[in-house]
Order: sequence, then C-alpha cells, then structure tokens
Amino acid sequence: MEDLRSSEALEKEVLEDARKKAERILKNANFQIAGLEKEWMEKKESEIALLNAEAGAKTALRQKEMDAAFPLEAQRRKLKFMNDVFEKFLSDFFEKLSAEDLERILEERGKCFADFLKGYPVENKGLATIEQRRDYDQSLSPGLQGRAASASPELSVSYAGIPFQAAQRIVTSLLGSGAPQPSQGRGFQGLVFTGPAGAYCYRLTVGEITEELREYHRKPIMDALWKERN
Repeated sequence: MEDLRSSEALEKEVLEDARKKAERILKNANFQIAGLEKEWMEKKESEIALLNAEAGAKTALRQKEMDAAFPLEAQRRKLKFMNDVFEKFLSDFFEKLSAEDLERILEERGKCFADFLKGYPVENKGLATIEQRRDYDQSLSPGLQGRAASASPELSVSYAGIPFQAAQRIVTSLLGSGAPQPSQGRGFQGLVFTGPAGAYCYRLTVGEITEELREYHRKPIMDALWKERN
C-alpha cells in the first residue's frame, strides 16, 4: 500500500510539474507572439507610411506634370478646333457655290495667268526686244523658261467637274477667240492648261484654289470666322 501511495504521489508531482512547465511554455509563447505581433504591426505601419509617402510624392509629381501639360493640351485642342472650323468652311463654301459663281471664281483666278498662257508673263510686257525677253526668260524658274520669247505656244486644255459650256467660256475669256477647245478630263474640278510637250502645267481647279487659301489666306479667314463666333 505504501508503494502505491508513493507511486500516486510521484505521478501527482510529475503531473503538477508538467502543468507548471506547460504554463511557463504557454506564457512564454504568448509573450513571443505578442512581441511578434507588435513587431509586425510596427513594420506594417512603417511600410504603409512609406508607401503613402511615395504615393503622395508620385501624386504630387503627376499633378504637377498635368498642370504643366494642361495649357499645351488646351492650346492644341483649340487649334485643332479652329482648323476643323476652317476646313469645314472651305468645304462648305465650294460645295454650296452655284455653277455661275464657280465659273466666275475660276475665270477671275485665271486672269492672273492669262497673259502667261497667251505667250508672255505679265512682267514681260515692258521688254521690247527678243533679246530682252530671252534675258528675262533666263531669270525664270526652269518650268517657265522658254515662254517669254514664244508669242503663240501650242496649248491644250482639259476640264472636269464643270459643264463644257462653262469651260469653253472661261478658256475663251482668258485666251481669246483663237483659244483651243477644252477636252474632257477627270480627277479634278476646273480646268488644266498644259503647254507644248508638257513644258508646263497650270491647274485652274478648286483643289488648287483651296490649297492657295490654306497657304496664303488662312489667317484672315480664321480671324473672320472667329470674330463671328465671339
């Protein structure tokens, strides 16, 4: 019996010791976990603060870039809008022209080159002798050389996009009663005058007039259009 009591007492002592040891282990584990949680929270907060700082810097930089780019983008869009208005005006202008008005515009524009097409450039009228005309001719661009000393060059005329009668009236008005009869062409609207052997080509067309307006008369037209909109 004594041995049994001793065995029970030993077992009780061992269990108590194990319980206490387990409590210490658990307490130590809880302490380590708490320390780990604190360390992890501090690390997380530090990382979040760093990310927020970087994000703030990036946001500020991006905002600065956008603020700097806005005037340029606004100007680009304004210019595009103005150019679109200008191009629409040109397109609408020629589309809405009556046949009579188009004929008148082509004829008036052709008068600028009528003397050239007849044989002499306008500036050549004051040159009395053939020698003087040849000297003047040498000052011209290669495409126009050979024209100053020729009084009646062979000339061909083609028309497209306008009635034959209108084309004939314009040619006669510019070149006189001996003007060549225009022949049917394609791919343009107006008339094309071609010199002998293709020495030169003068395009009296809506396309050329439109391009001339774009290049030389854009500002006054856009100023007028913008004034109407303000």
